[in-house]
Amino acid sequence: MNWPRKYRPQTIADLALPEVQTVLNSFVDNKNFPQAFLFAGPKGTGKTSTSRIIAALLNPSLDAIEKKKIWAGNSYLVAEIDAASNRGIDDIRALRERVFMPPAVGDKSIYILDEAHMLTREAFNALLKILEEPPAHVVFILATTELHKIPETVISRCQLINFRKAELAELQAVLAKILTAEKIDFEPAALLEIAKRANGSFRDALKVLELLVLDGKKLKLANLEQALHLSIEGQILALLQAVLEKNELQVSKIMAELRAADHDADFVYQTLFSTLHQQLLLALNKSQEAKFSSRVSHFLLSQLQALPREESAVIPLLALELKLLELVFRAKQKSK
Repeated sequence: MNWPRKYRPQTIADLALPEVQTVLNSFVDNKNFPQAFLFAGPKGTGKTSTSRIIAALLNPSLDAIEKKKIWAGNSYLVAEIDAASNRGIDDIRALRERVFMPPAVGDKSIYILDEAHMLTREAFNALLKILEEPPAHVVFILATTELHKIPETVISRCQLINFRKAELAELQAVLAKILTAEKIDFEPAALLEIAKRANGSFRDALKVLELLVLDGKKLKLANLEQALHLSIEGQILALLQAVLEKNELQVSKIMAELRAADHDADFVYQTLFSTLHQQLLLALNKSQEAKFSSRVSHFLLSQLQALPREESAVIPLLALELKLLELVFRAKQKSK
């Protein structure tokens, strides 16, 4: 079963945020789409999916196969550019030369600049010149998690749409729609629990859902906790144990496993802190289930909770790995 990648948001109605639907529908009804959008909001809230839906809407002459490529992020008509890695003025100059070439097939070329706030000041100035007089066949979509870092001159030339974290009911509705489309039975209580864990992120909710229904069986609340526990908490406990054993090779190995499994960083941190807090409470209550002493759990919590949560675009969870290795090296130095 090719799931959930089989299911892609394909229309504006697939978007859960009603305010986004309202704004985009107004452009569809008036047949007057702006040539520059600015999508601002937390990660995992649908900015990229919305960008692809717009790209499909603006290319009505394409057949179903080509539109599926757009929804999946594999279309030559949609250029998804990571501004964190292409942030200089030379990158924007190269983009400027590229955008004046009309598409060989289709109606519009769409350029998505993800993490747009990472552009340099000079790059923003060069981009501004393109936004002021864009070619008729081009639509720009700037996406950012830090709107305050976007210059006002750029914001003023874009249609700003604010994204927010989804409410529990909105997340549940999206999950239910996907499961219904895939003909998988589910208990509503299970969807509520997944929505709680997703912390307002559509992407995180889908990742958890994918983990739980790969076998195509009914999604039940009774199986939820066990499945999630087995999926990552065991790795987290093993990771912490490796730190205590001063085993830097094991630390790096487990971190590599977490990356290979493509766990969302927020989900890893949430599990890490909840596991440590649970271990602290168990130790304080003198429970035999405690894996670590209260002193150890308290120390690890105090050391890790202040970690910067802005992840590297190249190496996910890098800050966490570096901090854990630092604790190992410090402990080894003290033991000499």
